[in-house]
This record gives sequence, structure tokens and C-alpha cells, in this order.
Amino acid sequence: MAGLSFADIEKEFDESLGYIKNDISALCRQNEKVNYTVALLVACGCEVLAVGRGDRKRPHDVFAELLPTNDWKALAKPLYEALRNGLAHKFDTKHLHVDGQRIQIYFFWTRKKIVDIRPGGTGLFIGTRPLGALLCTKIEEFRQKLQTDAAARELFRRAYKSQNMTGCSTTETAAWKRLLAGR
Repeated sequence: MAGLSFADIEKEFDESLGYIKNDISALCRQNEKVNYTVALLVACGCEVLAVGRGDRKRPHDVFAELLPTNDWKALAKPLYEALRNGLAHKFDTKHLHVDGQRIQIYFFWTRKKIVDIRPGGTGLFIGTRPLGALLCTKIEEFRQKLQTDAAARELFRRAYKSQNMTGCSTTETAAWKRLLAGR
């Protein structure tokens, strides 16, 4: 696909990362505290951004970009997995297990810091809104890169196309056909 322009992939971008950015932005503008919803969207956004950059196996690297210091970045993988897998599978965070200690993760809607340790070290505080805002910034930076970088556009297009279909088995196809016939 030589000569792929941003216009050629803009719809795919808008329908993936654009939707995530718009939803996070809209949720963060309101006063209702939807910490888990925004945090789950952040985790999904990290995953989609990683896929769009061509590295679907390392969404925690995108999450690391949201963290403030190298020590926090070193914890990106377990922290990302605790958030993403906990929220996606039971709509609660998993705990971090560090040196025999169980660390609870807490979200705070109005907290200014992205991440901080609870006094006594028994918990971790995450500022939901600043985390969401920073991911939105990363998404916008990626949009700008796609506008100027042909290789990035090619990679994004291939990644997007490989992620947009779920196949149906013979049994499922038969059920679909019965549903169509019953219309």
C-alpha cells in the first residue's frame, strides 16, 4: 500500500483510539466519579495504542509512558496487569504482591498525582482524571505521528485490519442463518 495517507486510515483511527479518547475526555469532564470505567478505558487505550504501534504484546510499555518516574515505570507491567485484568474480568483491581505484602490499589477522581504510595506503604493511589488526560495526550501525539509518518500509517493499518474480525464456527453460522430466516 504505497502512498497510504492519513486520510486513508483516519476513519480506523477515529473508530478505535478516537472513540477511547473521546469517551475518556467526556467522562473526565463530569463530576460523577467513574473511576473504574475511566481506568478500564485507559487500560484498553494502552492496549489499542500498543497494537497500533505494532507491539501488541507490550501494552504495559504504553502504560509506562504515563508514569512519572523510572521507579514507577519499572512497575508498569504488574501495575498495568493488575488494573487491566482486574477491571476487565471482575471490575475491581487486582492487588499487587510485593515482597510478601499485598498492596491494594485505590482510585481517586480528584487526586492530582497520577500515582502515589499510601502512607505506610499498604496501598497505591491513582489519580484517575490525570491518568486519563495523559493517555488522551498520548493518543493525540500518535494521531500527529500518523499524519506525518508513512511507515507508522502502514503499521497502524495492518494492525487495525488484523484486529477487526471474529470468526464464527459452523454451529454459530447455522444459528446465524436461522436467525436471518426467522426475521
